[in-house]
Amino acid sequence: MQLTALDWSVIGGYFVINLLIGLWYRKRATGSTGEFFISGRRATWWLAGTSMVATTFAADTPLAVTGLVASYGIAGNWLWWSLLLSNMLTVGSCTVTWLAVTLLTAPEDKPLLLAFYRRTRPNPALWQPIAREAREVSVEHDGWNNLRDWLAGCAMIYLALFGTGKIIFGETRLGLGLLALATLAGVVVYRDLSRRKWKLVSDEAAEPAAPTADCEIERPNPGR
Repeated sequence: MQLTALDWSVIGGYFVINLLIGLWYRKRATGSTGEFFISGRRATWWLAGTSMVATTFAADTPLAVTGLVASYGIAGNWLWWSLLLSNMLTVGSCTVTWLAVTLLTAPEDKPLLLAFYRRTRPNPALWQPIAREAREVSVEHDGWNNLRDWLAGCAMIYLALFGTGKIIFGETRLGLGLLALATLAGVVVYRDLSRRKWKLVSDEAAEPAAPTADCEIERPNPGR
């Protein structure tokens, strides 16, 4: 295959854009270790999530999947089950390393833990020392709702992908049906998040609620 001038310009533009991004953030990234690795803890939830997903993909991944499907059909993706044993070993070794690092390193500062608790609202039974200092945070019982939204979100993505593929390969009716189901799954997620006022994906949850009767408020003493 012979590359044209347009091909070379796209390749060159890709490297130039990456170089410019690196130069733009160089000063900030070299400020500290925290800035380099975790963006100074200022990355938004969607940026951190997109970055994590992006690191799991390489240029060869979609090409490999496309080749497998073209050669062997959808069943060709059973090849990935060959990675089961290595992935299980990875989980085990990473878990041991994670626990060792957790026990051997100093804990995070309490203000950071309080901010994390107020933002994510985990089960207070496992966060009792922090929960006692954040009494304004109400206990959430939305595990089943989160599970339903997660399942609906996964269904929406895969149904949209397969529906688009069916339309491309000429099975228009089936593709439109799959896209309709993907839209329905998206509506399920949208309605649930709207019912909960989008607190899971907005910064409102990070702000503490108004003090309750259980919170003691220190009032100024004029006699001091």
